[in-house]
This record gives sequence, structure tokens and C-alpha cells, in this order.
Amino acid sequence: MSKFPLQLFIVIVLITGGGAKFTHAEQAAAMPRSGSACPSGYYKSGEYCVPGKDATKAVLQRKGSSCPSGYYTSGEYCVASGDKTKAALERDGSSCPGGYYKSGEYCVASSEQPRTVTQRHGSSCPSGYYRSGEYCVASKQTATHVIEQIDSSCPSGYYKAGEYCKRSE
Repeated sequence: MSKFPLQLFIVIVLITGGGAKFTHAEQAAAMPRSGSACPSGYYKSGEYCVPGKDATKAVLQRKGSSCPSGYYTSGEYCVASGDKTKAALERDGSSCPGGYYKSGEYCVASSEQPRTVTQRHGSSCPSGYYRSGEYCVASKQTATHVIEQIDSSCPSGYYKAGEYCKRSE
């Protein structure tokens, strides 16, 4: 496994008056950086890529030479091609979490409103998430986005929560 365990980038958050609603893969969120560059519209924050105010599409790290259905290749990343693109994440092992199906090296959401998912680190999941195989799945549709900590740090706009980084609200 690389220095950056796979980023399960499903964070498709649309802020709606005090809550968050998970929807299509149309929103951008922080993710571990792959290589030295960040995708267009993102800026470096330590070992992460954080969306700038112009970043509007979901991005995930490319695994191998292809991207999941509905995404196009852009350097080391896969970028959602439209506002109706379903959420996707890099597959860890041979299975996908509940609510997702296999698509090559990826898992793609079965519905248009999936719960957010991140790779599990250690034996536990962050508060508000439950364990599903190698993944942590949000208990509620309005869960706060979490990502892995890299070198004990979090990107701009996130705070440490155990082995994870949670988005500041």
C-alpha cells in the first residue's frame, strides 16, 4: 500500500441551512495528495489537496490507468464529469461497503444519496460512523466529512479526531 492509503472520496456535501445533505458527486472536499500536484481548483495544504472556492466537482485519486464510470482522468486524479455523476471511491480489497457496487478498482454508489464513507484506520471508526468491513460508513445522511490523518496532521478546515480529520463546521 502506498504512503497514502486509498482515499475514499465520497464526500459530496451540499450545505443546506445548518445541515448537510449528501447528493451527487458534484461538490469538492479535501483529500490526501497524490504525488506533488493537486487537481485543478485545489491547493496544497500539507500532504492534502483542499478545494479552492472555484472547485466544484468531486475528485478522487486515480487507481491504475482508469477511472470509474462517470469520471474522467486528469493527471493522477479522476474528476466527476457532471452534476449527476454518482459518488465513487477507491475499492479496498475485494468488496465495497453497503450501498456501493464494484466498478473496476472502484466502488460506485448505488443511489443518488449515499452516506459518506472513509477507509477504516485501526480497529475503530470515528464518532458518528460504523464499521463495514474495511470501511467506516456514516450513521446518518448529515454526518460530518472525515478523512485520514497523514503524519499526524489535518488539512486546512479540518480538526483532529482520533486517527481521523473531521471537517470544521
